[in-house]
Order: sequence, then C-alpha cells, then structure tokens
Amino acid sequence: MASNPSESLLELLRRSFEPTVVAADQDPGTMRSRVRLVWSTPALRASWQDSRREQQAALAHALHPFCANPRLADTSALLALTLYDHALVRWIESQDETLREILDEVFDFAAMIDDRWTAGTS
Repeated sequence: MASNPSESLLELLRRSFEPTVVAADQDPGTMRSRVRLVWSTPALRASWQDSRREQQAALAHALHPFCANPRLADTSALLALTLYDHALVRWIESQDETLREILDEVFDFAAMIDDRWTAGTS
C-alpha cells in the first residue's frame, strides 16, 4: 500500500476503496443490484462477512508499516471496512448520491472526529 508522506492514515484507507468507487461510477445499477442481492440473501451475506474477515486481516497486514503496532493496524482496518460498509448501505438506499460522495462524507466525518479528539487532548 503506497502512501504519500502528507497523507493521513484515514486518507490512505479511503483511497484503498477507490477501485470499487470507480466500478460504482461506471455501472451503479449493476453494483447496487449485486450489493442488494448479497445483503438480502442469508447465505451470500454470510459469505460476504467471511470475506470481510479475510479482507480485514489483509488490510491490517498492509497497514503494519503505518501503525505503531499490529493491534492498531487491525483496529484501523476494521474502522475502514465498517465505514465502507456503512457507505454501501446508504448508497444502495439512495438514488441521488454517488458511492464516492457518501464514502468521502463518512471518511471526512471520521477525520473530523480524529481532529477534534487530537485538539481536545493537547
């Protein structure tokens, strides 16, 4: 996972979802249908959740160089995937917003919380 030195961890995590965002931009109808199908079918949803655990482990491993320890890398990966899943739910329920807009909004909100937390602890 290549990083720009001026890029925050949240920006790096947000960028990791860009290939999916591009796919959603290119064919939103098909992607929305697929996500709805997966989430409305118990067996497919269980498979999705198994896949998420594998993705979390892989993302956490990729984040090790950017985090102070493996626990923080794992937590960062979980946070990113949770934000992404939340954005997907909002996106499939919306006809007016793009996945990019929603994903940017949820990651911007997480960054705002991080900024306020950092400012409050100084």
